[in-house]
Formats: sequence, structure tokens, C-alpha cells
Amino acid sequence: MVKMTLIDDAPLRRTARRFELGFQAASLLMVALAGGVVVATLVGTAATGAWLASLTGHAIEPQPWQSFALAAVACFGLGLYAATFSAARAVSRILARAELAAAGQAARTLSRWVWAVLVWSIIAHTLAVLIATAHAGPGQRALSIAIGSPQVSLALAALMAAFLAQALTLVAALWEDHKEIV
Repeated sequence: MVKMTLIDDAPLRRTARRFELGFQAASLLMVALAGGVVVATLVGTAATGAWLASLTGHAIEPQPWQSFALAAVACFGLGLYAATFSAARAVSRILARAELAAAGQAARTLSRWVWAVLVWSIIAHTLAVLIATAHAGPGQRALSIAIGSPQVSLALAALMAAFLAQALTLVAALWEDHKEIV
């Protein structure tokens, strides 16, 4: 007679707990960076606005509204990243508890957040360029839509998260079947 045993999931649980801590740290870092942008904008409005505008490739001396608008665009993006890292943390936390069916749903949520970050990265650049060049003279204003390596990387990450969700859902069903047999 062959004795069947359940698979040892301890290595997965340990790794998932480590990832959970990493994603929590990343989420807190995004919140701290957003707070730093807010403080920097309040303390040095023109300097922060000029720095944020320089990230779009435009060297300007911003008006206060431009500095605050650019800071709002940056903070919203950082908030999306924080939410995305929190969703990734949720996937890790659920995997650490070995709840595969719930992990599939959490991975779908993560995929949606990564898609949101992708869309915002395209919109944010366009908004930032419009804000940075808003006070420029006729013919000097700019409109820019950027799709480059960061957006391609985000699209790949979103596709991987969607695949992970499907895989975890299938694995959960197979695991339930395995437990019934054993």
C-alpha cells in the first residue's frame, strides 16, 4: 500500500511572508514620498515645481498653481503605486495562509491596480507637460503622450498578474481535488 501525504507548503509560506514585508515597506515608502512631495511643495513651492517640471523635460519658473498641480499629479501616482503594493501585499499575505482560492481573487485585484498605474502613467505625463507649459507663449506650449519602456513594463506586469490570478484559481481547484483523494 502506498501512503500519500500532502505537499509541504512551509517554503511557500516563508517566502510569501518575506514578500509581504517587502510590499508593505514599498507601500509605506510611496506614502512617505508623497508626504515628502507635499512638504517640499509647501516649503519651497517654486523649487519643487521647477524640479517636477524638469522631469517632463521642461525647465520653467513655475507659478504657484503649477507647482501645486504638478505635486498633485505626482502624489496621485505615488498613491496608486502605494495601493498597488498593498494589493501585492494582500496576495502575499493570503499565500502565506495557503488560501489559494482567495489568492486568485487577490491577484485579479492586483492586476487591476497595475493596469490603473499603467493608464495613469500615460495620463500623468500628458497632464504634467500641459501644466508645465501652460504659461508659455503661443507656439511654446506642448502636448506629449509618452509610451515607452516603463509603460511596456507595467503592461507586462499587469499581464503576469492576470496570468497569476488564473493559475492560482486553477491550482486551488487542483489542490481541493488532491485533498479529497488523499
